[in-house]
Amino acid sequence: MHSFEAMKTEQIEALAKINPPTFAGVQQSPQILEWLWEDFSAVAGDQPSFECWPSKEPYMLHEILLAGWGCPIGELFDLEKLGEECKRLGRWSFFVTSEVCNVSYPIFFKVVVPSGRLIEWNADTG
Repeated sequence: MHSFEAMKTEQIEALAKINPPTFAGVQQSPQILEWLWEDFSAVAGDQPSFECWPSKEPYMLHEILLAGWGCPIGELFDLEKLGEECKRLGRWSFFVTSEVCNVSYPIFFKVVVPSGRLIEWNADTG
């Protein structure tokens, strides 16, 4: 998110014209799927797509994680802001909850850090 926010309007417009779009992200592979299965109940990243796009495999992680395992996927998380808050508190573990609304994209999430402080993000208000 930090890199995106630092971009000039012309750079963003140039990226928007790339068709199909390409995104860095988690690799689609059996090894990654095994790692996710064994160690995570939800995944998230700070990219427009959690996994690399387009896929170099005949499948997408989204299909397996969401439909197959019921594993939530978070995208466009502001991990810099989250890291700053964790550093300020000296705590690096926390509870994350996600509220999915009846729309084609999630628009709200909350993070409760160990001190009990609530960090909220709403797509409508930023």
